[in-house]
Amino acid sequence: ADRVIGEIATVDQLQPDGKVIQVPAGEVTEFVLDLRAEFSDPGQTGFDAVRLGLPSAGKLLGLQIGDPLTVAEPDSVIDEDGDLVVYLPQPLGPDAEDKLRLRLETAVYGASDHFRAEVFDRRNSSLPQGVEDGDASEELGTDQLRVLVESGTLKSLLSEVTMAPATFTPQGDGINDELEITYTLFSVLDAIEVEVELLTLAGQRVRRLPGGVQGAGRHRLKWDGRDDAGQIVAPGIYLARIAADTDRGAIVRFGSIAVAY
Repeated sequence: ADRVIGEIATVDQLQPDGKVIQVPAGEVTEFVLDLRAEFSDPGQTGFDAVRLGLPSAGKLLGLQIGDPLTVAEPDSVIDEDGDLVVYLPQPLGPDAEDKLRLRLETAVYGASDHFRAEVFDRRNSSLPQGVEDGDASEELGTDQLRVLVESGTLKSLLSEVTMAPATFTPQGDGINDELEITYTLFSVLDAIEVEVELLTLAGQRVRRLPGGVQGAGRHRLKWDGRDDAGQIVAPGIYLARIAADTDRGAIVRFGSIAVAY
């Protein structure tokens, strides 16, 4: 294709004021992504796959192809190194319908974000072709792949820390056997190191959980009630310490957990 252009909107903001859509930070939202390919030569190569770089983990809700748009089923949808790859049921080229709509679900965790998209033909080894911002359809009115978050909805970098259940009983009976620790990272441009530790009230570490390098979004870790040596801990109150390592120092949050038998 000479070029492939795309624009993004939400299902309730197809024609937003100022051609910019705004969504609440951290809230799963349904987006509509329209793509249109332009060809000037019947011998040009088309494409049969789209790779999407979403602001955070997401999924494909629906696919439409043609003019007028008609519902289609993708060959497959694959999570590939954090990108969502959609394999189309038919190639799009100079002799085929060149309009494509994808309904997507994802959340934005920064002040703004850009949906990255590229197309490629799985039948040959040519390099993927990037999707440019532009007027891809009359139905959408943004002419771009950029999204802003609503003012006042962006939270501090390490937020929304929860522990569930508040009391858990790791005794192997299948009831409240595991503790789930969840938290959200906002405004993280590059992945950062996150350390999660379980401590006694005296501050002694009993277990370090595999946090590792993480990007923006909602994260979950589980604790089975065992210490670093693999032994079940004694009943009592414990603290979960979550530390995000940033270029301005560590941001730390705590939560309390009760272990009972």
